[in-house]
Amino acid sequence: MLAFVLIGIDHQNEASSQAFVQAVSEIPEVVQFHAISGQADFLVGLVARDLDHYSELLQRKLHRLPGVRQVQSHFSLQEFKGQMADLPVPLD
Repeated sequence: MLAFVLIGIDHQNEASSQAFVQAVSEIPEVVQFHAISGQADFLVGLVARDLDHYSELLQRKLHRLPGVRQVQSHFSLQEFKGQMADLPVPLD
């Protein structure tokens, strides 16, 4: 499954942003990672085997990232165009 996760962080200074970027970049399930405009600060695309696996990622990794104040998840129901179908799902 593919999840699009909007994440807001507490502090927008270079040191805290770099710590957050480094930590997210080390998560193998993350396949997309963007700084964005709007209410959230970052958009993370990640793959999970199923909803239970996503819940585990959310609780054990995303919520524990440095400076996280808000996480909002959206799930892809159907892909009409893209490369996501060819991505491997990491098995932890």
